Amino acid sequence: MKYEDFPEESLIKESQEGDQKAFEELISRSTKYLFSWIVKKTRSELDAEELLQVTYIKCWKNIKKFKGNSNFKTWACSISRNLFIDQYRKRQKNKEFSLEEYPDAHTYQRAEFGDGLKKVENEDLQNSLEMVLDKLPEKHREVLVSSAVEELSYKEMSKKFNCSIGTVMSRLYYARKKARRLISYKKNVRQ
Repeated sequence: MKYEDFPEESLIKESQEGDQKAFEELISRSTKYLFSWIVKKTRSELDAEELLQVTYIKCWKNIKKFKGNSNFKTWACSISRNLFIDQYRKRQKNKEFSLEEYPDAHTYQRAEFGDGLKKVENEDLQNSLEMVLDKLPEKHREVLVSSAVEELSYKEMSKKFNCSIGTVMSRLYYARKKARRLISYKKNVRQ
């Protein structure tokens, strides 16, 4: 079966009957949209990746409850939003500060300035990473994220992408090579 040709309603029905390949196609169609939506909320690609994975797990577990009153990606966004709110509340409740992280914590303004500086530096790094990932072909971006962020083994990636371990290794090699070239180019442009 070519799931790429299926309308969304059929993919949802197949997924509700336990068809993982149909669900993977739903994920494929919604990942770019959902990931950018989550990044806007979390302001962190790493947090967004984690939240995206948890969202899809929760979607799979609850796919039988999906009534089809909206698009799949809209439904996934509502699940993601609820997970984000839960995560935010949990972090606020357990917020702790380390004295090593803020050696000048006794001076409120200095700590606040340090936070702002770190935030700017992190945003620059995040923007650079987003730029690099956006310029990579999808198959290279996926394998690079699976390796670096999800820390999947070659075998796990082979199963995830339904290809041989050799193909995974090749894709990862070229993904890293292209990413290095893009980073090097960006550094040269800045200088």
